[in-house]
Amino acid sequence: MTSAQLIGCDLTGAVLDGAAIGGANFSQATLIGASLEDIEIAGDEPFFVDALLDMETKSFLEVLRIDIGDRSHETIALDDILSLVAAHERWLTTKGREGSRLQLDLLQLPPVDLSRRNLALAALRRCLLTDVDLTGANLSLSTLSFSDLSNAGLNEANLSGADLRKANLEGADLTGALLN
Repeated sequence: MTSAQLIGCDLTGAVLDGAAIGGANFSQATLIGASLEDIEIAGDEPFFVDALLDMETKSFLEVLRIDIGDRSHETIALDDILSLVAAHERWLTTKGREGSRLQLDLLQLPPVDLSRRNLALAALRRCLLTDVDLTGANLSLSTLSFSDLSNAGLNEANLSGADLRKANLEGADLTGALLN
């Protein structure tokens, strides 16, 4: 991968362990959940300017003193998220005849109370959900892969069948949550 041009590539969950990345350009790439253990940086420093990184990857690159620029998730407005959730619940209630499925990717949700809401089958992939109250929410069969749910209120939430691959649940309250 030395000097590879990976500008804007989606490398979510990529395993780059042991790769030689000297001079590689990862500018504007998405590396959420990527594994970079034992990377080799010989020659020119790799570029990560405006790359979208999770906290673990960002910290790892900072320890190596690699310039990572500053890019973050786009924030969705509170009114917009509430409208999208209402449309999703309508979609579920009418079995798809009305409303629309909630599908979000790479967004930061504002502090919002979604407790007891029906988010079954929702797709919230690579989202920042740290300030979201999901107490008692139905998230069954939802996709939460690579999302940050650290410190989220998930107590009594139904997470049965949910895709939680590489989701960050550190500090999340899972008291009484259904996880089968």
